[in-house]
Amino acid sequence: MLKKWLIGLFAVGLALAAAGCSGSGDNAAATNEEQASESAENTDNAEGAAGEEPAAEEVDPAIEYQKAFNAATIAEGKLNTLFHKDAAEDGTPVLNTVTKTSEAARELLLGYFEAALADQIIAHYVTDKTVDAGIVVNAEPFFPSTLQGLKFEDVTVEGTKEATTIATKDNVVYTVSWNEEGSRYIVTKIEKK
Repeated sequence: MLKKWLIGLFAVGLALAAAGCSGSGDNAAATNEEQASESAENTDNAEGAAGEEPAAEEVDPAIEYQKAFNAATIAEGKLNTLFHKDAAEDGTPVLNTVTKTSEAARELLLGYFEAALADQIIAHYVTDKTVDAGIVVNAEPFFPSTLQGLKFEDVTVEGTKEATTIATKDNVVYTVSWNEEGSRYIVTKIEKK
């Protein structure tokens, strides 16, 4: 008797399992159809949105001014590393011994300065004299002032991303512009007012 009862219980279990599978198959098919239709709707919405103009990102001028100031400070620091760091044994200033050539120095400067300004800097510093330590450079600073050691609060920054001016207290104005190609600010002009 117990054997018949277990066989019956087993048969009922199989029947329920089979019914459950076929019902979930119908549910699965319905779910797949719903997902497909939602996916199509989302694709249509995405295509419609792609044709629309994206919302312009708001740019905080204070953050852009800080970035422009930082870029000018870094540019001046690179210039100092190239032309004011190394010296021969007798104290003669020489071009950075790692950079070694005026062409390499110009290439480095192009990452931080506009080409015309980089050429002016090279013309100011590089001489035709050499010593064992390398190319002799002009010891006179190119910048009439310095941003090194200054804080953002120590300067006056104004303008747009295309032309931001940074004025020091001693009336030296750095003009910095956004360079799309390099995705960074570069120094385009330096003048004493």
